[in-house]
Amino acid sequence: MFLYHVVPPGMRGDRLYPLRQLRTKMPDIYRRHMAKYVDRPALPSTRIPPLECGWGDVVFLTAVHPRKLRAALHSCGHTDAAEMRAYEIHVDSIHQLESVVMYDRVGDRYVSYIPFNAIRMSEYDMVPEDTLRHYRLSKLLGQKPFRHQYVPQILYRGSIDVSNAQIVTG
Repeated sequence: MFLYHVVPPGMRGDRLYPLRQLRTKMPDIYRRHMAKYVDRPALPSTRIPPLECGWGDVVFLTAVHPRKLRAALHSCGHTDAAEMRAYEIHVDSIHQLESVVMYDRVGDRYVSYIPFNAIRMSEYDMVPEDTLRHYRLSKLLGQKPFRHQYVPQILYRGSIDVSNAQIVTG
């Protein structure tokens, strides 16, 4: 059973770090990642109550293989969607007690967190209908979609060793 994390541009070393750790360990990469939040500056401070930390303290992962996400993009008209490279991280590489699954829904707009459980991986490996709607709408509007919008995210508090992870594409 695997989790996936996009290979960051300019990746150095063999660990994935949360934003707050990047600030001191690799300030140049931290600034590059923070640029993604220029339109959403409060997001890195968003609290994750079950982990008693903020978004900047976690690494975001998904159980959805990049190939499956790309196929969903293609099915919604984004035939020019770039191939994505991602680390394929064995689920045993993370501590389940330091992890939660974040579900983000459009209808009634809410975010919920549930404890991560590797036994339930098949439940996290999905491209929700809200994601497909987002892909279709972005195509209609001529915008680039957020590839992981509304896809269940596994949030891990800590850094992750990727020295033994394979890189997969999709």
